[in-house]
Amino acid sequence: FQLLIHKRGIDMQFILMDKETKAKKHTVHRDTYYIEQDEIGKVICKGLASVAKLHPKNPVDYLAKWLLAYHSQTNVQKEFAENERKRKDAQNKYAEKMRENAEKEQVKLEQEKAIKNKSEEFEKLAKNTEDLYDILDSLAIYLKELTSATGVYIGELEHPKKEIKEGDNETAHIDEAAPLVIRYIKATPDHQYLVDQSLKMTEGVTPEVFNVPEAAQAQSNEPVVDDANKEVKKEEGDAKKPVEDDEKGIVYRPQVTSEAKMKYFKVPRLGCYMAVPLIYSSCLFPESLDSAVAEYAVYMEKVKKNEEQIKAWEDQCTQLKAEREEQQQEISKTEEKVEGAPPGEEFKLPEKPSLEQPKEADYKTKPISYVVCMDTLGQDREFSKEQRKFVIDTCLLYTSPSPRDLSTSRMPSSA
Repeated sequence: FQLLIHKRGIDMQFILMDKETKAKKHTVHRDTYYIEQDEIGKVICKGLASVAKLHPKNPVDYLAKWLLAYHSQTNVQKEFAENERKRKDAQNKYAEKMRENAEKEQVKLEQEKAIKNKSEEFEKLAKNTEDLYDILDSLAIYLKELTSATGVYIGELEHPKKEIKEGDNETAHIDEAAPLVIRYIKATPDHQYLVDQSLKMTEGVTPEVFNVPEAAQAQSNEPVVDDANKEVKKEEGDAKKPVEDDEKGIVYRPQVTSEAKMKYFKVPRLGCYMAVPLIYSSCLFPESLDSAVAEYAVYMEKVKKNEEQIKAWEDQCTQLKAEREEQQQEISKTEEKVEGAPPGEEFKLPEKPSLEQPKEADYKTKPISYVVCMDTLGQDREFSKEQRKFVIDTCLLYTSPSPRDLSTSRMPSSA
């Protein structure tokens, strides 16, 4: 090796230089470049330096073992460095993942808070409104935002309208002889084309929410639904999913293209469809006001009669008390007992008359039937069970406790 160094003119100090210093030197011979690499020349130089310092008896054997030990130690250091790198990478990845999870959790909390605020605002609006019709637009937008539906549209069950003539009364436009239809009256902005569209009770699947016999017997095979008002076509033999107990009374089709009865108002697209009845008892009609005025007059007459009977009883008691006081005064003067009144007999007043308390009659009401329709057409997804429950609960928020029970109502304007 020394001979090689001598012949090639290898500079030992040059070998031990760092790369930056070597780059500044211009004396590297092409033939010695390989030996001068740090992985070779520097290592050999270190080994020779150790031989020169220790003067072993067998320098060649010592140098060979030194190189093997150096190689082993270098591998250990490399392995340690690699493990340390992997550990730091894992720590960084874990920290990044935790940061992402924290951000997701924060976003989730903010979304839940926003949803809660929207729910509270809408519940307050629903409870304070005098007529549900006034907030149907807000209901449609609220349901779309919180379910990510493609569209929400609301229909009313009513008799179709007809032309009126001059001099007709205020109800002449209603054709009560014609079968009921579902007329869409409200919709989210991107589904305004549905407003004033009508659905016969023999078309589509929506009429099933009102449990109308004609709808159940309909055999229409034509596709009839809306792009966001989809009710769907179903191929022969397709099985329907079982209806959950808490979803009875609603119409839900997981995939509109599998429902043969669906009616479309635009080109069908993949997605689901749901219709929920919104039925409540309302007193906001002329007959109810007339009836309320007449029944209130009867109520006030009963109240007046009761008051007169109570006053007559009070007057009688006052008179008897006055007579008793006069008798007691006479007895004290004459020191004689009252004739006909046995000694010790207790003076009693007549009992207060037991009167039936009149109650104000309930307002005369009639059911108002709406249907809230929504779909995910174009999204090719179903409404989750939680989303379906949310829609049902929202519709029940200010309606009868059950879609089929009109005996009570949560509407403040209802009886």
